[in-house]
Amino acid sequence: MFTQKLFKAGNSIVITIPKQLLELLKINAGDAVVLEPNKDSVTIKRKEKVAHDVDDRFLKMVDDFANEHEDVLKELAQK
Repeated sequence: MFTQKLFKAGNSIVITIPKQLLELLKINAGDAVVLEPNKDSVTIKRKEKVAHDVDDRFLKMVDDFANEHEDVLKELAQK
């Protein structure tokens, strides 16, 4: 576990990510990450690279659908 301090940079709040965690997540400066807010935490995930012919709006729609119907999709996966 890592404990980091938040600090202000312009109008944003910034947190640093330790080198060991960057290596674990296989991310580097300039890479895109996805932040998923939970009840009392935030999950940081490496943004997967997708084919150039897939529209970002479509990917968001699929992601939103999967999140909204997660329980049903998990149940179907078990059958």
